[in-house]
Amino acid sequence: MEVNSGVAPVFLFFLAIVILYEIIIFIKGQSSKSWRAHPAEVLALGIDTRQDDYIEESKAFIHYEYRYAGRQYQGKKVMYGDLWSSNYDDSFEYIRGIVTGDKITVYVNPKNPRISVFKKGYKGNFFWQIGLLITVLILVIIF
Repeated sequence: MEVNSGVAPVFLFFLAIVILYEIIIFIKGQSSKSWRAHPAEVLALGIDTRQDDYIEESKAFIHYEYRYAGRQYQGKKVMYGDLWSSNYDDSFEYIRGIVTGDKITVYVNPKNPRISVFKKGYKGNFFWQIGLLITVLILVIIF
């Protein structure tokens, strides 16, 4: 038993970091709902793909440029959360009908105008993920 005694605290530490990260991303997504709309121009967009356990997943990406308070900025965030999907159409839906050079609306953080999103909010299974992580955390503590 003593061989594994150091594993549980390390595991709990990394689990706590994952939980904290998910909470921060969720809060950022929620706060983006109050950001003001600003015009932007699309510089590039498309779909990224990856293989995950032999399943192809995709995620939309967009690169845009906008002005805020007289300064020029560039942004790349579609929205907060996990946008990877095994359904290509779900990913494409974010950028459907948009081409490079189009004028779009983005949402800019008034406290830090370098931060912006193309879509407001958070996409993901926050409560399910946090619930699962907390359950694992409790099980590790008990056993």
